[in-house]
Amino acid sequence: MIMNKEKKFIIAISIQVLIIFLVPIFGLIMITRGTEVVLEINPTDTKFLQDNRLELSYDISKFYDSDSLRVGDEVYVSLYRGIDSWRPQYFETSKPSSGEVFIKGTVSKILGDYAYVNYGIENYLIPEELRGELDILKKRNYARVIIDKDGNATIKNIIMGEERFFYPNPVFPDPVSTFDEYDF
Repeated sequence: MIMNKEKKFIIAISIQVLIIFLVPIFGLIMITRGTEVVLEINPTDTKFLQDNRLELSYDISKFYDSDSLRVGDEVYVSLYRGIDSWRPQYFETSKPSSGEVFIKGTVSKILGDYAYVNYGIENYLIPEELRGELDILKKRNYARVIIDKDGNATIKNIIMGEERFFYPNPVFPDPVSTFDEYDF
């Protein structure tokens, strides 16, 4: 009887430890197999900063919609490479064919004729010591984003004012000094 309780305890702890190790592995799989895109960030007012989180809004987050979408709908936004960032081509409610670069999101609100889409990359953790430098966000800024084959996205880093990078995760250890080093 005691052996059964010990086995159950060991199995429960093992499953928890396994989950802790699997989460970063899934992130690494996304990095190695995903497509890197650069998305333009809309100018941000730093008053929306809560703790060390910065709320981001993207160029691809607002669509004109003629009553076809509802809050909570899943959408897929097909992207194409523009001059300085990736741009939305069109959106649809079914997964695009393979070979296209697309990002998956959820309609968060509808105001008038416009649908607003969240992609799960709207919050960004910044180091506390850099909070005072956030006035630079009123300039033109970009986010490097990794998108997997299913359209799931994660922020790799933020390009601020063509010179400043913040790294949200040590999984992305490739510091770059300027925006010009990005291959466009």
